[in-house]
Amino acid sequence: MSSRTRRLLREAILVKLPNLGKCRSVLLCILMLGVVGYLDYLTTYEISVAILYLLPVFVATVSTGLRGGLVTSLACSASRTITDILSGEVVSSAFSLYSNFFITFLVFASFAWLLCELHETYLEEARASRTDELTGIANRKHFYEAATLELDRCRRFGKPLNLLIVDADNFKTLNDTRGHLTGDKALQVIAQTIVKNVRSIDLVARLGGDEFAVLLPEIGPEETRTVADKIHNMVLRAMRENGWPLTCSVGAVSCQDHSASLETILHKADMAMYESKRTGKDRITEDNSC
Repeated sequence: MSSRTRRLLREAILVKLPNLGKCRSVLLCILMLGVVGYLDYLTTYEISVAILYLLPVFVATVSTGLRGGLVTSLACSASRTITDILSGEVVSSAFSLYSNFFITFLVFASFAWLLCELHETYLEEARASRTDELTGIANRKHFYEAATLELDRCRRFGKPLNLLIVDADNFKTLNDTRGHLTGDKALQVIAQTIVKNVRSIDLVARLGGDEFAVLLPEIGPEETRTVADKIHNMVLRAMRENGWPLTCSVGAVSCQDHSASLETILHKADMAMYESKRTGKDRITEDNSC
């Protein structure tokens, strides 16, 4: 299986199915159950399609959770039992009928429970791999993935790509004089301050050390500068409130050159931030040359 096929399957299972919504998930499961039940009724004893009942159980569990998977397991077990009766399978007693129903439900329900556990574990690991452990915001890997998608979208719709690089000034001095616990707390406060002062569609990430990045979709150079000013002022206020001798240098880029690579745009934002540091720190430098 190619990497593209695996990526499409992961997207279908982890993104599209969970975002189907309750009504569409129920309708899809009913449709799948009807198709599998009808195939089960048409086939002879020599051909078993019982394993196909796992498909609606799979969809229900991934899209609605364990409860939906168990309800669908119950419906699949009932469908399996009813089709056996309608197709003329001889059952020696009611006890045998109920026993077969219970065993079938147990198999389907066990599959739903195991699938739910695996799915939740995978999602937790995926979230952990994309989240900075100290601050709880996106990490470098997540930021690069999101920025790549945003750059593709900007190219498609002719929008500028807007980035901020925020770096804490004098952070090493704070670590050396007050300890790493205080330094860690300062990074957490900076991260949460930035998050509180941007929109929900913006992405805030820690690139490493005391450097943060902010991705700002759907705006232009003027709005980018406004956001940079707001973040700069609010971070300074948070540092003063905590009694920490920190400021921040910001590099801002609003790139409208759709031929520029993400690495080029990030480099420009990084160089703009370093220009802020070189010219005295505690300031914002813009680079909209691309």
